[in-house]
Amino acid sequence: MLTNYAALRQKIEPPNSNNVYFFMAFLYLIAIAWVYVVLMMSLVESSVIAGIMTFIFYCIIPLGLVLYILTSPARKRQRKLEEDAQRKLNSSNPSKSD
Repeated sequence: MLTNYAALRQKIEPPNSNNVYFFMAFLYLIAIAWVYVVLMMSLVESSVIAGIMTFIFYCIIPLGLVLYILTSPARKRQRKLEEDAQRKLNSSNPSKSD
């Protein structure tokens, strides 16, 4: 059964496909929708201060924390790629010491 699933997955996903971009786009789409919902909640609050506090405590703090946690693998991957590129550049052009 497992081999059939693997064969099916190869048919569905093209080789060398990178689902990270799809995940990030979906993540930001959900974040934008959440900002819209909380903005609408903030606009119907009884006072301006309550609206501001609603926006801060329902949107900015939790969304910032969730986005920071969920995008940390992408940041780590990007940092590793930059370090590898720098290491490759340094190994191909050795510095001359006088």
